[in-house]
Amino acid sequence: MWITVGVMAVTGCGPVTYIVAINDAAEAVEEARQSGAGDTATGTAAYEYWLAAEHLAEARELAGDAEYQAAMDLAETAENAGHRARMLMRERSQAQAGHEASR
Repeated sequence: MWITVGVMAVTGCGPVTYIVAINDAAEAVEEARQSGAGDTATGTAAYEYWLAAEHLAEARELAGDAEYQAAMDLAETAENAGHRARMLMRERSQAQAGHEASR
């Protein structure tokens, strides 16, 4: 029994590691959404946001089919795109603030 637990702890159990990956991705996508990245009117980070949101949705669908490794790969892409979208929005905000300050 201890060997099984040890192996699971070292290699990671599919559903457990998936949950961590999907939670991280969902948090990144939500932070991007809250920053306004999903607003297609600004165009600043809309691509990155929707890439993240769609990969997150696909990851959840694959996990429902017990395709945990593929789901984790998509979740990682979603997390990275979400962080990129948020970063682009932060840069846009800083650029606008700098532009307004120079007036």
